[in-house]
Amino acid sequence: MRERKTQYCFIRDPEFARLPAIKEGNNNTHAQVKVPQYKDEQSIFCDGGKTAKGWEEDEVPLSDYNRGVLPMQNVNASGDLKSFPDMVNLPFLHEAGILYNLKDRHGNGKPYTRTGDIIISVNPLQWFKEIYTEKVRSRYARILVWENTEGDPRSQMEPHVYETSALSYKGLAFDGGDQSILVSGESGAGKTETVKICMNHIASCQQGPRSCSSEMSPVVQRVLESNPLLEAFGNAKTVRNDNSSRFGKYIQLQFDKGDKGQQEFRSREKATCVLACSKCDAYLLEKNRVVSHEAAERTFHIFYQIVAAKDKSKYWNKLAGTTNESFRFVGKTDTDTIEGMKDADHFANTVQVLEEIGVSGDRLMTLMQAIIIVMQLGNITFVPDSKDDDHSVIASQREFSDLCELMCVPVASMVVALTERTMKTRNETYKVPLNPAKALEVTESFAKEIYGRAFLWLVQCINDATAPEINYKSGTMSDFGIIGLLDIFGFESFVCNRFEQLCINYCNEKLQQKFTEDIFRSVQEEYEREGIPLDENQV
Repeated sequence: MRERKTQYCFIRDPEFARLPAIKEGNNNTHAQVKVPQYKDEQSIFCDGGKTAKGWEEDEVPLSDYNRGVLPMQNVNASGDLKSFPDMVNLPFLHEAGILYNLKDRHGNGKPYTRTGDIIISVNPLQWFKEIYTEKVRSRYARILVWENTEGDPRSQMEPHVYETSALSYKGLAFDGGDQSILVSGESGAGKTETVKICMNHIASCQQGPRSCSSEMSPVVQRVLESNPLLEAFGNAKTVRNDNSSRFGKYIQLQFDKGDKGQQEFRSREKATCVLACSKCDAYLLEKNRVVSHEAAERTFHIFYQIVAAKDKSKYWNKLAGTTNESFRFVGKTDTDTIEGMKDADHFANTVQVLEEIGVSGDRLMTLMQAIIIVMQLGNITFVPDSKDDDHSVIASQREFSDLCELMCVPVASMVVALTERTMKTRNETYKVPLNPAKALEVTESFAKEIYGRAFLWLVQCINDATAPEINYKSGTMSDFGIIGLLDIFGFESFVCNRFEQLCINYCNEKLQQKFTEDIFRSVQEEYEREGIPLDENQV
């Protein structure tokens, strides 16, 4: 009698979402299965139960599954998971199959998996230096950019973000079209680090087919060296990520395309498409974080850095002896260390990089005092005027006096600015007094505006440092080819979601929509090339 083949499947689970199981049988309404008795996130793999420490019987309703069929595992006859570098080749393509394929590769030190032209990265939370060596970088550049290969050259290589960067450089240098790389994912997924890896590799691609040099492009070096500034002023600790980007950035690497597109391109020793400069556009800065944040989170790093700085009193003598709790906008924090470095050490690094991009002397002093002004604004409090509850007076007189001194603004002018609103009609201008709640709202808006403008000014300073030299042979920006890298913070939902979060989540949804449209369009084009009929209602 022929032995019945073991059926390895997945079942739904309230704790683990999907669990590998062995199907024993079924009737019209339920399936009988065996599942591992002892389960944890580290031990649940598709391995035919080889690591199971015991089994338990279960019965699952078939009505919970599409067409009443349990999704099957991608395993061989022994029950071992067949791990696929490219998930287009998965025999059973469904949610559980995708998740366990990624889990298996991640568990084997392979953070990258391919899905057609897309690279999926699972953050390993550690640095695998063996997959980022000069030899590996050179190999991806050589095979994907410089060599003439039959078929798809990626088939002979492990999935890697280097293939995305190499193909973008090839598209610009050989085909002549501007390129874009979209890096998206939830908070803490490793987006910013991935952008850095891509930029570094794009710069190395231009060094030619024989190069295995570790020398970094000066432009990319300046961009990467300026990253601590963007992190200091634009990143914050959240519940899920100690160094979460609280703004989006679009980096344009701008290339002198030279004599692009000539057929002898790949035979040359040197690339004809040379990195000349870069530009960073920042957007959606989470300015509300300046004035409030959740208890387990922090505001922007720079506030903690300047309070922890050993020489902070040189920026304002009244900072001496202050702590985080001295400023309402900053407040108590459960850590003074981000990514293994103390806030004070981060500040020293921030100042060093600022000076390297030309923000030194009076400019540095002005920037730091702007940050201190924002902090001091948080200490201003208001109470109702004893003569009229609709009017407010400043209660924190000493803090207010310090603020005016720091801003070099007369006290009387500052009182009017914070406690009154100027209204204009066609024929007259008059003042409307503000109650304490409205006055506090104005003060917080003022703080957010100062910080937002300081951040954009800093981004402009970075752009000035990475701009092309005045005598560069390309005259205008239109002469440059562009590889754009979009790094946007991911979809999140907090206890209190403000307007910025709505914009962030909406942006993520629109990017997902574009991604979906591009995928379906590419499938449609492939069907047309293969002569496969496709009805309009199938698109």
